[in-house]
Parts: sequence; C-alpha cells; structure tokens
Amino acid sequence: MLQLLEGRTLSLAALELAGKLPALFGDDSSTVRLLSIRLFLDTLGFVEGSQEKLQQVAHRSLLPLSFHLHDQDESVAEASREALLGVARFLRWRQLAHLAETLQSWKIGECLVRTVLHPGPGPGPGPGPPCAEPVPFPLQLARRSSAAEEYLAQSLPYLQSLQEPLRREAVRFTGLVGRHLLDQHQSKSQDICQVLRGLANDPCESVSSLAIQTVQILQAPRPRSRFSFRQLCSRLQKAWRRRRSSPAGS
Repeated sequence: MLQLLEGRTLSLAALELAGKLPALFGDDSSTVRLLSIRLFLDTLGFVEGSQEKLQQVAHRSLLPLSFHLHDQDESVAEASREALLGVARFLRWRQLAHLAETLQSWKIGECLVRTVLHPGPGPGPGPGPPCAEPVPFPLQLARRSSAAEEYLAQSLPYLQSLQEPLRREAVRFTGLVGRHLLDQHQSKSQDICQVLRGLANDPCESVSSLAIQTVQILQAPRPRSRFSFRQLCSRLQKAWRRRRSSPAGS
C-alpha cells in the first residue's frame, strides 16, 4: 500500500506508520509482533528528509527490539535481531550493530544505557570495539534525565509481559536505569524499587528472585567515592549470572 503513494505523501505516511508500529511489538499475538517488526524496518526506507524525526522514531525502537531478542517465538526473535541490526546501521551506531550481528544480547542493554546516559569514551583498550560511541541522538534524548525517563517508560510495560524471558530482561534493564536515576532523582529511583518489589510474587521464581536482588543492589549503601557505571554493570552482571546459573533460573 505504501508503494502506491509517491513523493512527500509516501514519506510522511511511512514516517507516521513507523512511529506507531513499535506499540505492536509487544502484542500478545506472535503474528502481529512478527509482521509489525518486519514492516517497521521496511518503512524506514520510504522516509525522505525529516531526518531528526526519523532518528527519534528509530531510537525509540531500540529498547523494544532488544527485549524481543529474547522472545519465546524464534521467528520474532530473529526478526528483532534483523530489525535491530538494520536500525543500528541506519543510525551509524557501529558498536550496537556489532552486538546485534554477533548476538551479544547481554551487552546491548548496557550499551544503550552507557552510551545515552553516560556518554564519553569507551571502557579502554581491550578486545572488541568500545561500547560508547558518539551517536547522533535526537534532541530530547540529549538530556540524560529525559533519556532515562523515556527508557523507563518503555521498559515498565514489559515487567507485566506474559513471557517470562521478557519480564526478566525488563527487570535487568530497569535496574540499570534505576541506578542512574538514583544519582539524580531519589524519589524516582525509589518508585522503581517499589515497582520491582511488586514482582516478588511473580509466578516465575527466576523473575521474582532477580527483582529482589536488583532492589537490594539499588538500595545498597555506596562508598563516598563516586560509584562508577562500570562497577555497577559488573556487580549486576555477577548477581544476574548467578541467578541464571542456579537451578531455579534455568
């Protein structure tokens, strides 16, 4: 139907459609999830001009697509990987494209948070490209608090997902954002902890235990020296990997 349009009409229709499709990524129907993700990537190629608006739409798709890398439907997970890779290349975000192409899904959430909320040089010399790169973020994501709040708004609905892997990933990512907000908005960080406590009775033990552990990490006293984001990632990784390797998290 888009191909029946021409010129500016086609571009505007594709841009509007691309902005609405991410709301369907979490639909209960795997068919709707699959088709909406595939169509989203296709629509980006029809948009001409309006680069700032298109970048905004593209950035808003990153977190939902990263969650659905863990979708229980393998076709949806693969479509998410292809779309995430396509969007990363569109944004010229080499590190994110590398993580999507090599299926390093564990690092994608940390890359999103570190690059947007903690811009600056990467973690230093070592194997593989650095996580943080200079990326042309849209205006409303340039402010760290606004970026954190937008990420939080996107991740909270996934805490109620019918899929246990998506709930688990949402808990993990919410914990990363919560630590950032703790440095700026104490009340919002406490709100996050309250939401995560609500998952203590989750029917899946791996999700409930992960939520409790994340709250404990967020509320743990910090030393007087600034608690670096790399230290946070390392600490959260150790706790979450222990949970995944335990019989209850398998």
